Amino acid sequence: MASFQLLLSAGDIELNPGPDSDSSSQQKNKQQRTSRSFSRICTECQKTVRKNQKRFVCDVCKDFIHASCLGVAYTNNLNSSQPQCWTCHKCVLSKLPFYGHDILEIISVNSLTSDNDNDTHLNILSKHVQHLKIMHINTRSMVSTFDHLCLMIERYAFDIITMSETWLKENNLLLQHVTIPGYVHAFNNRDKIRGGGVGIYIKESIKFKRRQDLKKRYPTMEHLWIEISGRNRYSKLLLGTIYRSDAILPYTTWLEYFNDLLSDLSVQWDGMLAVTGD
Repeated sequence: MASFQLLLSAGDIELNPGPDSDSSSQQKNKQQRTSRSFSRICTECQKTVRKNQKRFVCDVCKDFIHASCLGVAYTNNLNSSQPQCWTCHKCVLSKLPFYGHDILEIISVNSLTSDNDNDTHLNILSKHVQHLKIMHINTRSMVSTFDHLCLMIERYAFDIITMSETWLKENNLLLQHVTIPGYVHAFNNRDKIRGGGVGIYIKESIKFKRRQDLKKRYPTMEHLWIEISGRNRYSKLLLGTIYRSDAILPYTTWLEYFNDLLSDLSVQWDGMLAVTGD
Protein backbone atom coordinates (compact mmCIF):
# COMPACT_ATOMS: atom_id res chain seq x y z
CA MET A 1 0.00 0.00 0.00
CA ALA A 2 2.86 2.36 0.82
CA SER A 3 4.59 1.70 -2.51
CA PHE A 4 1.33 2.38 -4.38
CA GLN A 5 0.98 5.76 -2.72
CA LEU A 6 4.61 6.55 -3.49
CA LEU A 7 4.23 5.70 -7.17
CA LEU A 8 1.01 7.68 -7.41
CA SER A 9 2.54 10.78 -5.88
CA ALA A 10 5.46 10.43 -8.26
CA GLY A 11 3.05 10.45 -11.19
CA ASP A 12 4.15 7.10 -12.60
CA ILE A 13 0.67 5.51 -12.61
CA GLU A 14 -2.95 6.67 -12.60
CA LEU A 15 -6.02 5.35 -10.84
CA ASN A 16 -7.68 4.74 -14.24
CA PRO A 17 -4.83 3.88 -16.63
CA GLY A 18 -5.44 4.15 -20.37
CA PRO A 19 -4.03 5.66 -23.57
CA ASP A 20 -2.56 9.13 -23.29
CA SER A 21 -4.72 11.92 -24.68
CA ASP A 22 -4.88 15.67 -24.69
CA SER A 23 -7.53 16.67 -22.13
CA SER A 24 -8.19 20.00 -23.83
CA SER A 25 -8.74 18.23 -27.16
CA GLN A 26 -11.16 15.81 -25.49
CA GLN A 27 -13.09 18.69 -23.96
CA LYS A 28 -13.28 20.47 -27.33
CA ASN A 29 -14.53 17.34 -29.10
CA LYS A 30 -17.14 16.82 -26.38
CA GLN A 31 -18.38 20.39 -26.78
CA GLN A 32 -18.58 19.96 -30.55
CA ARG A 33 -20.57 16.72 -30.18
CA THR A 34 -22.90 18.42 -27.70
CA SER A 35 -23.33 21.39 -30.02
CA ARG A 36 -24.09 19.19 -33.02
CA SER A 37 -26.55 17.13 -30.99
CA PHE A 38 -28.31 20.24 -29.67
CA SER A 39 -28.58 21.87 -33.09
CA ARG A 40 -30.26 18.74 -34.48
CA ILE A 41 -33.06 18.76 -31.92
CA CYS A 42 -36.45 19.94 -33.18
CA THR A 43 -37.40 23.10 -31.30
CA GLU A 44 -41.08 22.11 -31.39
CA CYS A 45 -41.24 18.41 -30.41
CA GLN A 46 -37.74 18.17 -28.85
CA LYS A 47 -37.01 15.02 -30.86
CA THR A 48 -33.99 14.36 -33.06
CA VAL A 49 -34.07 15.79 -36.58
CA ARG A 50 -32.59 13.09 -38.81
CA LYS A 51 -30.93 13.54 -42.19
CA ASN A 52 -33.64 11.60 -44.02
CA GLN A 53 -36.44 13.75 -42.59
CA LYS A 54 -37.91 16.83 -44.23
CA ARG A 55 -36.78 19.74 -42.11
CA PHE A 56 -36.24 23.47 -41.86
CA VAL A 57 -33.29 25.36 -40.42
CA CYS A 58 -33.53 28.95 -39.21
CA ASP A 59 -31.22 31.15 -41.28
CA VAL A 60 -30.52 33.32 -38.21
CA CYS A 61 -30.12 31.12 -35.11
CA LYS A 62 -29.61 27.82 -37.04
CA ASP A 63 -32.22 25.93 -35.00
CA PHE A 64 -33.89 22.94 -36.67
CA ILE A 65 -37.56 21.98 -36.85
CA HIS A 66 -39.39 19.12 -38.55
CA ALA A 67 -41.49 20.16 -41.54
CA SER A 68 -44.42 18.31 -39.97
CA CYS A 69 -43.98 20.21 -36.69
CA LEU A 70 -43.91 23.50 -38.58
CA GLY A 71 -47.28 22.61 -40.09
CA VAL A 72 -46.24 23.10 -43.70
CA ALA A 73 -49.02 21.87 -45.97
CA TYR A 74 -46.90 21.21 -49.07
CA THR A 75 -44.32 18.83 -47.55
CA ASN A 76 -44.56 16.48 -50.54
CA ASN A 77 -42.68 19.04 -52.62
CA LEU A 78 -39.80 19.37 -50.16
CA ASN A 79 -36.41 17.75 -50.65
CA SER A 80 -35.50 15.60 -47.65
CA SER A 81 -31.78 15.54 -48.49
CA GLN A 82 -31.25 19.23 -47.70
CA PRO A 83 -32.84 21.42 -44.98
CA GLN A 84 -35.02 24.30 -46.17
CA CYS A 85 -34.16 27.83 -45.07
CA TRP A 86 -36.70 29.61 -42.88
CA THR A 87 -36.77 32.23 -40.11
CA CYS A 88 -38.16 31.07 -36.77
CA HIS A 89 -40.67 33.18 -34.84
CA LYS A 90 -38.14 34.03 -32.09
CA CYS A 91 -35.75 35.59 -34.59
CA VAL A 92 -38.60 37.41 -36.34
CA LEU A 93 -39.84 38.85 -33.05
CA SER A 94 -36.35 39.93 -32.02
CA LYS A 95 -36.29 42.30 -35.02
CA LEU A 96 -39.51 44.06 -34.03
CA PRO A 97 -39.27 47.44 -32.28
CA PHE A 98 -41.53 46.38 -29.39
CA TYR A 99 -39.87 43.04 -28.70
CA GLY A 100 -39.28 42.70 -24.96
CA HIS A 101 -41.82 45.38 -24.07
CA ASP A 102 -45.39 44.99 -22.89
CA ILE A 103 -47.99 45.01 -25.65
CA LEU A 104 -49.60 48.40 -26.15
CA GLU A 105 -52.89 48.28 -24.29
CA ILE A 106 -55.91 50.41 -25.00
CA ILE A 107 -55.10 53.53 -23.04
CA SER A 108 -57.76 55.48 -21.17
CA VAL A 109 -58.64 59.03 -22.17
CA ASN A 110 -57.08 60.35 -18.95
CA SER A 111 -53.69 58.82 -19.74
CA LEU A 112 -53.78 60.32 -23.23
CA THR A 113 -53.49 63.78 -21.67
CA SER A 114 -50.48 62.91 -19.49
CA ASP A 115 -47.02 64.41 -19.93
CA ASN A 116 -45.04 63.14 -22.89
CA ASP A 117 -41.94 62.47 -20.77
CA ASN A 118 -43.87 60.01 -18.60
CA ASP A 119 -45.52 58.17 -21.50
CA THR A 120 -43.58 54.92 -21.92
CA HIS A 121 -45.32 53.99 -25.17
CA LEU A 122 -44.66 57.37 -26.75
CA ASN A 123 -41.00 57.19 -25.77
CA ILE A 124 -40.68 53.76 -27.40
CA LEU A 125 -42.29 54.98 -30.61
CA SER A 126 -40.06 58.07 -30.75
CA LYS A 127 -36.98 55.83 -30.83
CA HIS A 128 -38.17 54.09 -34.01
CA VAL A 129 -39.27 56.97 -36.21
CA GLN A 130 -38.05 55.23 -39.38
CA HIS A 131 -39.97 52.02 -38.72
CA LEU A 132 -43.44 51.30 -40.05
CA LYS A 133 -45.67 51.54 -36.98
CA ILE A 134 -48.69 49.23 -36.99
CA MET A 135 -51.34 48.93 -34.29
CA HIS A 136 -54.22 46.48 -33.99
CA ILE A 137 -57.28 47.21 -31.87
CA ASN A 138 -60.57 45.44 -31.22
CA THR A 139 -62.93 48.41 -31.35
CA ARG A 140 -66.19 46.67 -30.38
CA SER A 141 -68.21 49.20 -32.37
CA MET A 142 -66.40 51.91 -34.28
CA VAL A 143 -69.25 54.34 -33.66
CA SER A 144 -69.07 54.18 -29.86
CA THR A 145 -65.25 54.18 -29.60
CA PHE A 146 -64.40 56.43 -32.55
CA ASP A 147 -63.58 59.57 -30.52
CA HIS A 148 -61.28 57.58 -28.26
CA LEU A 149 -59.57 56.05 -31.30
CA CYS A 150 -59.01 59.50 -32.82
CA LEU A 151 -57.35 60.72 -29.61
CA MET A 152 -55.05 57.71 -29.59
CA ILE A 153 -54.07 58.14 -33.25
CA GLU A 154 -53.45 61.86 -32.74
CA ARG A 155 -51.06 61.14 -29.89
CA TYR A 156 -49.19 58.12 -31.24
CA ALA A 157 -49.39 58.73 -35.01
CA PHE A 158 -49.35 55.11 -36.13
CA ASP A 159 -48.79 54.55 -39.85
CA ILE A 160 -51.35 51.76 -40.08
CA ILE A 161 -54.20 50.85 -37.72
CA THR A 162 -55.94 47.51 -38.19
CA MET A 163 -59.26 46.84 -36.47
CA SER A 164 -61.60 43.99 -35.68
CA GLU A 165 -65.23 44.03 -34.52
CA THR A 166 -65.90 47.34 -36.25
CA TRP A 167 -69.67 46.64 -36.25
CA LEU A 168 -70.14 48.75 -39.38
CA LYS A 169 -72.58 48.38 -42.26
CA GLU A 170 -72.39 49.40 -45.91
CA ASN A 171 -73.87 52.81 -45.20
CA ASN A 172 -72.26 55.88 -46.80
CA LEU A 173 -73.25 58.25 -43.98
CA LEU A 174 -71.90 55.84 -41.38
CA LEU A 175 -68.62 55.37 -43.25
CA GLN A 176 -68.20 59.13 -43.61
CA HIS A 177 -68.57 59.47 -39.84
CA VAL A 178 -65.52 57.24 -39.23
CA THR A 179 -63.23 59.15 -41.63
CA ILE A 180 -59.93 60.30 -40.08
CA PRO A 181 -58.04 63.21 -41.72
CA GLY A 182 -54.69 62.14 -43.14
CA TYR A 183 -55.71 58.48 -43.43
CA VAL A 184 -57.34 56.31 -46.08
CA HIS A 185 -59.61 53.57 -44.81
CA ALA A 186 -60.78 50.19 -46.07
CA PHE A 187 -63.46 48.03 -44.47
CA ASN A 188 -64.92 44.57 -44.83
CA ASN A 189 -68.35 44.78 -43.20
CA ARG A 190 -70.99 42.18 -42.47
CA ASP A 191 -74.20 42.35 -44.45
CA LYS A 192 -76.81 40.62 -42.31
CA ILE A 193 -75.31 39.33 -39.05
CA ARG A 194 -74.75 41.86 -36.27
CA GLY A 195 -71.23 42.64 -35.07
CA GLY A 196 -67.91 41.54 -36.52
CA GLY A 197 -66.21 43.25 -39.41
CA VAL A 198 -62.59 44.29 -39.99
CA GLY A 199 -60.98 47.50 -41.19
CA ILE A 200 -57.69 49.29 -41.82
CA TYR A 201 -56.57 52.92 -41.67
CA ILE A 202 -53.48 53.74 -43.77
CA LYS A 203 -51.65 57.06 -43.88
CA GLU A 204 -52.24 58.91 -47.15
CA SER A 205 -48.49 59.04 -47.80
CA ILE A 206 -48.28 55.22 -48.01
CA LYS A 207 -49.00 53.74 -51.44
CA PHE A 208 -50.95 50.51 -51.27
CA LYS A 209 -53.46 48.41 -53.13
CA ARG A 210 -56.25 46.30 -51.71
CA ARG A 211 -55.95 42.56 -52.38
CA GLN A 212 -59.54 41.63 -53.10
CA ASP A 213 -58.38 38.37 -54.69
CA LEU A 214 -57.48 36.93 -51.28
CA LYS A 215 -60.93 37.74 -49.93
CA LYS A 216 -62.59 36.14 -52.96
CA ARG A 217 -60.46 33.02 -52.54
CA TYR A 218 -61.70 32.55 -48.96
CA PRO A 219 -65.06 34.39 -48.93
CA THR A 220 -66.43 32.88 -45.71
CA MET A 221 -63.59 34.27 -43.58
CA GLU A 222 -63.65 37.80 -42.19
CA HIS A 223 -60.38 39.24 -43.45
CA LEU A 224 -58.94 42.19 -45.34
CA TRP A 225 -55.57 42.45 -47.10
CA ILE A 226 -53.46 45.28 -48.48
CA GLU A 227 -50.18 45.19 -50.38
CA ILE A 228 -47.55 47.89 -49.84
CA SER A 229 -45.00 48.03 -52.64
CA GLY A 230 -41.26 48.22 -52.04
CA ARG A 231 -37.94 48.25 -53.85
CA ASN A 232 -37.33 44.54 -53.22
CA ARG A 233 -38.66 41.51 -51.33
CA TYR A 234 -37.31 42.90 -48.07
CA SER A 235 -39.24 46.17 -48.29
CA LYS A 236 -42.61 45.16 -49.74
CA LEU A 237 -45.31 44.09 -47.32
CA LEU A 238 -48.51 42.08 -47.47
CA LEU A 239 -50.63 43.00 -44.45
CA GLY A 240 -53.84 41.28 -43.42
CA THR A 241 -56.24 41.65 -40.52
CA ILE A 242 -58.51 38.76 -39.56
CA TYR A 243 -61.37 38.26 -37.13
CA ARG A 244 -62.59 34.82 -36.06
CA SER A 245 -66.15 34.35 -34.88
CA ASP A 246 -68.16 31.20 -34.22
CA ALA A 247 -71.13 33.01 -35.74
CA ILE A 248 -69.41 32.79 -39.12
CA LEU A 249 -67.37 29.57 -39.03
CA PRO A 250 -66.83 26.74 -36.52
CA TYR A 251 -63.40 26.83 -34.90
CA THR A 252 -61.99 23.72 -36.60
CA THR A 253 -63.23 24.81 -40.04
CA TRP A 254 -61.78 28.27 -39.55
CA LEU A 255 -58.38 26.79 -38.62
CA GLU A 256 -58.38 24.68 -41.79
CA TYR A 257 -59.14 27.72 -43.95
CA PHE A 258 -56.55 29.82 -42.13
CA ASN A 259 -53.89 27.15 -42.57
CA ASP A 260 -54.72 26.88 -46.29
CA LEU A 261 -54.55 30.66 -46.64
CA LEU A 262 -51.12 30.89 -45.00
CA SER A 263 -49.86 27.95 -47.06
CA ASP A 264 -50.96 29.68 -50.26
CA LEU A 265 -49.28 32.93 -49.23
CA SER A 266 -46.03 31.20 -48.27
CA VAL A 267 -45.78 29.87 -51.83
CA GLN A 268 -47.11 32.85 -53.81
CA TRP A 269 -45.76 35.81 -51.82
CA ASP A 270 -42.01 36.51 -51.64
CA GLY A 271 -42.04 39.67 -49.51
CA MET A 272 -42.69 40.41 -45.85
CA LEU A 273 -45.96 39.13 -44.41
CA ALA A 274 -47.80 40.50 -41.37
CA VAL A 275 -51.11 39.26 -39.96
CA THR A 276 -53.06 41.01 -37.19
CA GLY A 277 -56.40 40.24 -35.62
CA ASP A 278 -58.11 38.25 -32.90
